[in-house]
Amino acid sequence: VRAADFYGNGAYNSIFHALVLSKFREQKKAQWLCDDRVRYTMTYTPDAALGTAMIGHDPDTWQQVWHLPSSTEELTSGDLITMTAELASVSPGRTLLKKNMLRLAGVCDKTIHEIVEMTYQYQYDYVFDSGKFERYFNLKGTPYQEGLRATLGLNAG
Repeated sequence: VRAADFYGNGAYNSIFHALVLSKFREQKKAQWLCDDRVRYTMTYTPDAALGTAMIGHDPDTWQQVWHLPSSTEELTSGDLITMTAELASVSPGRTLLKKNMLRLAGVCDKTIHEIVEMTYQYQYDYVFDSGKFERYFNLKGTPYQEGLRATLGLNAG
């Protein structure tokens, strides 16, 4: 199985958690990599867990590539940051960390150095298609608003 970048409970090492959720919880500006105007897909952790279990329990799905259910909403990372800020009742401000800045910081920090290799996900549209999963299992990914509300510990509705 494959998934887009994770968000949701337990995804504490994800880019979205580290650069957006944790910053907003500290009442700070979010950070983002490269460009917040490109489309960006995330996979909600409960959808990933359920999807993996469904695939694992269906022998007809074995030895195939499956993309775990992700929202079909085509939003930019900026849209997702703004949506999260509105739900968290914080300023939607953000700082963009450009690739050259990351390269320079990566000289001193191994983790940042490794992030540079993944910047294609943040420079160009990163749209994840879980249509095969949705058609086979008749299950769609959680809409971002709903997943973000749960991630932030907000009541539904």
